[in-house]
Order: sequence, then C-alpha cells, then structure tokens
Amino acid sequence: MAADKSVDERLYLDPAGAAGLSWQDRAACAGTDTETWFSAGAPRADLAVMCAACPVVDDCREYAIERPWIAGMWGGTTAPLRREVRRRRANGEPDGLEDVVPRCRNGHVLDEANAYQRSDGGVRCRRCTRDRWHARKKRIKSKENL
Repeated sequence: MAADKSVDERLYLDPAGAAGLSWQDRAACAGTDTETWFSAGAPRADLAVMCAACPVVDDCREYAIERPWIAGMWGGTTAPLRREVRRRRANGEPDGLEDVVPRCRNGHVLDEANAYQRSDGGVRCRRCTRDRWHARKKRIKSKENL
C-alpha cells in the first residue's frame, strides 16, 4: 500500500499556514535538537522545566492538544496526558492542566518567576540556587570563625 503524501502534509501543516505557527520562533526550545523532544521512554523533568519557563507554553500545549496525531512533549505535556485532556474536555470535565505544574527535585514550582535557562541549555530553579548560595556562604563563614 503506497503512502499518501497528502496525509503527511495534513499532519504537520496548520490551516492558517506558516503565519499561524509564528509562536514557535519565540519558544524556549527553538533551535534545540528535536530528537530530545520526541525520544521514547519516560519524559524528562528538565524538558518540562524548560517548558514551564517558556513564553509560549500555552500556545504550544494547545497546538498539540488540538492535533491528536502529534507525538512527543509539547507545552510540558506528553502524548498520554494530552489524550487524557482531550477525553476530559469531550466529557465536559475540567481538563486537569492546573495539576500539570513542573517542579524541581526539591518540590519548588518552576514557573517564569522561579525558573531560568542557563547558557548551556539547562534549566535551574532560582530558589534552589539561592538556597545553595546561602548555605555555601554560611559554611565559609563558619570555617572562618574556627
């Protein structure tokens, strides 16, 4: 059975054309390796953190939710989570996206105010960074007093 190329084009082209996808140029992940976002296995926490600090996370998430054929992580959500959101919305239930809040390993919410992207592409929690800095200063000061 031959593949129908029109189906492939339908999957990835927005009806509004390229102008409808201009938000992608402002995304925090713009220019990163796409394999990272479409890898198999468990979703990586650092990707969700990058999404949380992204200025177009809502546009990205809704773009993927509206298109069931899209795989990978979009707007901090995975394909199974987006399926659940679509199911809930179809049943008139709350979509549960308010529960999708990326957190650092210490449990701090990673939003635009508390997350920053390093020059090497990593995402860090401002509160944890500040806490580590204060703990280090305290250790240095206690060593000086010995």
